[in-house]
Amino acid sequence: MTRTLKRQPAAIQPNMPPHRACFYGEAGVGKTSLLLTYPHPLIIDTDGGLEGDAVATAQGEQWRPDQWSDLADLYFWLKTEVAKKGYKTIGIDSLDTLAHLLRYEATDMPNKSRAENQWQDELTTSDQQDYGKVADALYRFLSNLKVLSVEKGVHIVLTSAVRLPDRERGRLKRTCDVQPAVEAAIKLWCNIFGELVLVETNDGGKKDAKNVPIMVEHRILWTRGSDPARQGKTRFGALRPGVTDPSFDIMRKKIEASVVAPATPKTTAKAATTKAGK
Repeated sequence: MTRTLKRQPAAIQPNMPPHRACFYGEAGVGKTSLLLTYPHPLIIDTDGGLEGDAVATAQGEQWRPDQWSDLADLYFWLKTEVAKKGYKTIGIDSLDTLAHLLRYEATDMPNKSRAENQWQDELTTSDQQDYGKVADALYRFLSNLKVLSVEKGVHIVLTSAVRLPDRERGRLKRTCDVQPAVEAAIKLWCNIFGELVLVETNDGGKKDAKNVPIMVEHRILWTRGSDPARQGKTRFGALRPGVTDPSFDIMRKKIEASVVAPATPKTTAKAATTKAGK
């Protein structure tokens, strides 16, 4: 039987794919603010962080899931509505809180060691299979969003709290605050993965009237994969080792400046043939 391809192979071209990003960091460092610099976002708000300075000038819409089926419904809704609604970005704020919500739902399910909704009568502890369900559910949802991103040109942005190193458990670097299986899946899924930190510097050595250095607050998104202190990754070399005071526009311009169209061959095929004949 003869088989044909629905899509024919095409030449590899320099491109600027939509961002699939995960920004992690300590509370108050500005992760939500960075997310809201992305164009026309729909924010999946799981931890009520859309308040205060972060949303002072924000534009977009927000939505909150209560259970796993809500996320499945959202994906199929977005497939038909994302263009109609004009969404250019889908944000999850935050991923670690979403993982907690899914784990709580998993512990409500009965198994050999507990009854359904046992937490209503006594304390329950998550089993290993509960964590497996969370990892599978999140990876499936993110995989669906990746398809949506490719088909519709939509940016997907995740935020997360930070998990500190714990050498006894084999965690050697700062990273996003999710279980290892979820972190591994996210790092494969992302094309930008890094820690957002807040620093103060004495820009230009300026001092006030009392000769005290004037400190200026900056945010840095660290994306260097070989960083000994933190996990990082970017498929855009222009963003290494980090971006100062990051925003979507700043990162977009850096990436655009680094994408160069392939050089046009100086010798045409005809000229090359003639030369070879000589």
